Amino acid sequence: MLIMLTVLLGGTFTQGSHSPPSDPPKPVVVTVDLSNGDRLSGPIVSQDDHSVTIDHPVLGHVTLPKVERAPSAISTPPPAGAGVEDGLPSAPVLVKSVNIPKSPPDWNGKAGLSLNYTNNTQTSINARLSGELHKKTKAQQFDLQAWYLLVTTDGEVTQSKAYVDASQNWLLKDSKWLYFLDAQYLYNSNQAWEHMLSPNGGMGYRFLDTDDYALTGKFGGGFRWEYALHKVDPQLFFRVDGRVNVTKRQSFNGFLQLTPAIDNFGNTQGIVQLNYSMQMDFSPPISLTFFVQDNFDTKPQANSTSNDITAGVGIEYAF
Repeated sequence: MLIMLTVLLGGTFTQGSHSPPSDPPKPVVVTVDLSNGDRLSGPIVSQDDHSVTIDHPVLGHVTLPKVERAPSAISTPPPAGAGVEDGLPSAPVLVKSVNIPKSPPDWNGKAGLSLNYTNNTQTSINARLSGELHKKTKAQQFDLQAWYLLVTTDGEVTQSKAYVDASQNWLLKDSKWLYFLDAQYLYNSNQAWEHMLSPNGGMGYRFLDTDDYALTGKFGGGFRWEYALHKVDPQLFFRVDGRVNVTKRQSFNGFLQLTPAIDNFGNTQGIVQLNYSMQMDFSPPISLTFFVQDNFDTKPQANSTSNDITAGVGIEYAF
């Protein structure tokens, strides 16, 4: 008899993207509610305690006084048939409210939990915890990703591994160039090195950085420290990060990273990661996701493997 129970809980962070520092700021489009029930929309030009001015696509710059008393107290009500399509009505029309969209928060993140239970000839349980934290401004960008996987078979731990990737990027003003500091920590109970720390730094270039597409290349150097092997190797660092928003609800993102040892390019470690997210029609927002990551080593040590692959399907909750 096979019993399988899967419980998935998580949260997806849709990285907010902003225009590069070299781009001019986008005008803020507001919606103005009028006392006659109409609405006007357009980029806001100015406002104070007494009036608001917007740039309407048909009427041009329109300045309207704000309501200083309850709408029911207006002595001359607007004509019933007046509308925006007829131009501004001749009777007094006052602004009741100005709805300004909130700027997206600088910080975004996700938290996830995946549990799987199988009972057949053996009882197997695996749990994967994951999380991300991101912040982007015009001057800098910070990204943190981490996950931990635990697998047990008949009550004994058969696999335990973790991955942490932190990156601090400083974006150069009026340029697509950046400089960065990256640090990665890997833990795997089934690898000879057991713990590995790899800090790197260098320069990067943003080939694409829009709402729907992002492509960034980085190059530099650092070192990797393999704890159980008492080994430190200086290394070069090459990485490409990409993101594609296929639709408003579906997106792909991932990266390819290579770190060849400086004294032996044939001794190269690397990481390939791919994520797919599809937001479902729920509130609060929940997404169906697919994740795969391969940590590979061209010259693995004894009792280690060349490829260490982790993959899974989950449900994520955005915050």
